[in-house]
Parts: sequence; structure tokens; C-alpha cells
Amino acid sequence: MKKKKMFPKKVVVLILLFVIISTISTYIFYKNFVIFDVQETKMYLNVSNGTVGINVDTDALYFGKIPRGGIGTRNISLSNYDSNPHIIHIKLYGDFADWVYVSKNNFVIKPNSTEVVEVFVYVPNDAQIGNYTGTLRVEFLNKFF
Repeated sequence: MKKKKMFPKKVVVLILLFVIISTISTYIFYKNFVIFDVQETKMYLNVSNGTVGINVDTDALYFGKIPRGGIGTRNISLSNYDSNPHIIHIKLYGDFADWVYVSKNNFVIKPNSTEVVEVFVYVPNDAQIGNYTGTLRVEFLNKFF
């Protein structure tokens, strides 16, 4: 009976070591060179039974009371005070993230400039009445080219 030829243990250890070092290097590169800054803000929505309300506090993105089938809009200003351009990437999380849309995403913001992004929420007709929370995350990515 023939024995199967196996890799020497040193080769396996070297391959594992290479994978671990590559993973750590990629993580460090991404965290230190790709992402310039991250800003997060909470989002709040109250789905109501036909009434409309507004909340203008600035500590979060409040959509207020919106009835089923209704639409709410808020504007956010994104400023780049750095001397380099950055790519803006917006991510949405939470209870009603699937209902939230932004007017623009994955765009370049020039140095020392401000861009306004509209944030829309479209409440479905079958949404449950109640309070919803979420998070809007803005990543300022370094632009290399």
C-alpha cells in the first residue's frame, strides 16, 4: 500500500504565518491609510397613525412623526477641512435602515469644502406604529488617485 505524501510541517507553518501576517498588514493599512475619519449619528423615527410631527433638535437625525406611507426629509452638511480630497461613503443601520435613502453616496468631497446630502425616509404602508432607531455612518476615505 502506497503512503500519501504530506507537506512538511515547516511548509504548513510558513503558509499559516504568511496568511496571518497578510491579514494583519491589510487591516493596519486599511485602518491607517484608507479611512481618514468616521462620523456616526443616531436616527429616530416615530411611525404614527395619521399625525405628523417634527423635531428640530441637532444632537441626532430626527424624522419626527410620520404616518404610514409618508415621507420625511432631513439635510446633513458634510465638511472637509482637510487639504486633501476624500471619498464619502454613507452606511445606514438599524430598525428602519431599509426605508432610508441618501441623495448621493460614494462621491468625492474637495478640500476645504462642504456638501449637503439629503436623507429621505419612506415609511411603508404596512409599517407598524411605534418608535424606530437607526444609525447613519459617514466614512471619509482617503482618495489616492
